[in-house]
Parts: sequence; structure tokens; C-alpha cells
Amino acid sequence: MDEAHAEAEAFWESFASRYNDRPGRRTVEVVPALIADLDLAGAIVLDLACGIGRGSRIVADAVGEDGLVVAVDLTPAMLAQARDENDLPNIDYVQGSAEATGLADGAVDHAVCNLGLMLFPSAPAALRELRRVVRPGGSLRVGVWGRAEDSSMMTLAQAAAERVGVSLPQPPRSNFYLGSPEALEAAAEGTGWRLHRSQRSEVRFPYATAQEACADLGLTPDDANPRLRPAVGDDWDALCAAAEAVAAERLEGRGFLRLDMLLGVFGDA
Repeated sequence: MDEAHAEAEAFWESFASRYNDRPGRRTVEVVPALIADLDLAGAIVLDLACGIGRGSRIVADAVGEDGLVVAVDLTPAMLAQARDENDLPNIDYVQGSAEATGLADGAVDHAVCNLGLMLFPSAPAALRELRRVVRPGGSLRVGVWGRAEDSSMMTLAQAAAERVGVSLPQPPRSNFYLGSPEALEAAAEGTGWRLHRSQRSEVRFPYATAQEACADLGLTPDDANPRLRPAVGDDWDALCAAAEAVAAERLEGRGFLRLDMLLGVFGDA
């Protein structure tokens, strides 16, 4: 396993329970829209970056008892919880990476990847692997983070950090970098896929209070947040106070934070 994959696995091992408890229960809501126009009865479908399998379960309902969902994830912690929460006879859970799923050429009829493509070390490499394992004529359905300016949930921590003048650890590139049709098209160039269509979607995260939102994001004074707290150090309490203030402003008159998403449908190039 290379350094990028080792770091990703370590992050998701530590973050899995936090994400799965609340935010992960909302982000799965776009999966029905991803597969809405497909007749999947009896099909074999790859769910890449399946997490704890909530999206896999939706796809499993669509393929029925004669179909199969091959649910692939990099992280053993995610797969273990997936088996506990969604242990169905038509879901096969497999540990693998986006660039090396371990599946045979043309092994699946279609593929779904919700909120994974923008996190992979190389989107083109992942798309080439998906093109290899999806049979000719099959499709790929992806959901990625869309526009940062319309995503009050995923930008809250950074906005709070800027308010109090502290630095947060940053990914090598923004997780919003694939959030336009042009960016998805560019990522697919030379991979064997072509973006056939795309549409905007939105995931809403309802909160009664700003404190509740900050708790979901791991931005409270008593949270041991393994990713952010060590980097912030003595400024942790100040960051949490700023996060609560930003969350209150963003929730006012709405009652929810949101994530803008772009859904893309790929077919043969």
C-alpha cells in the first residue's frame, strides 16, 4: 500500500464512527437519484467507496435477489460496520482501492461511486479502473462535492478558522475540485468514459442548535478530534467558539446546513 492510500485508510479508520453516526446518514440520500433511470433487476453493480454500505443497501434493493452488489472500500473499519449494518445475501463486501478493486475485466454491469471520486489520490486512475471492470455499454454514476460557496456544512470549520486566525490542515487539493461538469469531463479524458449528463443536487443537514452542528463536525471543546485538534493546539477552544458562532449564523432562518453536490452519469467514450 502506498503512502497516499495508507494515510487515507488511517484517516477513515479514525473518522468512521463520527461520519457514520450523523453526516453519513444524510449523504446517502442522493443514491436513488443516481440510479433512478436504470432498470437494475438482476444486474451486478459495483459500489465503490461503499463506506458502511448504506448506499449499497439501496442498490441491493434495486438489483433484487437475482442481482449482486459488489461493495468495495479501502477501510476495514468501514467494511466491518457495513457487514454488521447491511448484511444481505446480495451484497458482497470487498476490501480494495479505487485504482485496484481486484475485480475481473467487465465483471459488473454498472458502477456507482457516491462521494468518493474527489477524495481518491487520482480521479483519472480510478476512472480507468472503473472502465476496466464495467462491461462495454455499462454506466458509471458518481456524486461529488459541488460548489464550496453553496456548501455551508463542509466549509464551516475553515470559515471558523479564518475568523480566529488559525491554520487547519488542508488536503493536497480542495475536495470541491471536481464540482463542475467541466472538471468531471476533464478528469475522464483518456479514461474510456464520457460524461453524458450531470445535474445539481443538495444534501441538507438539519440541526436544532449550532452546538448540535458543531458536535457532528467534531468542533466542541471536549472533542478529541484527531485530525484538527493537534494542529490547532492552544487555539482549540477559540476555534470551537468561532465554529458555534458561524454555525448559528448559517442556521438562522433555515434550520439546516447543506452540501452542494454534482451528480454525473458516464458512459462509453
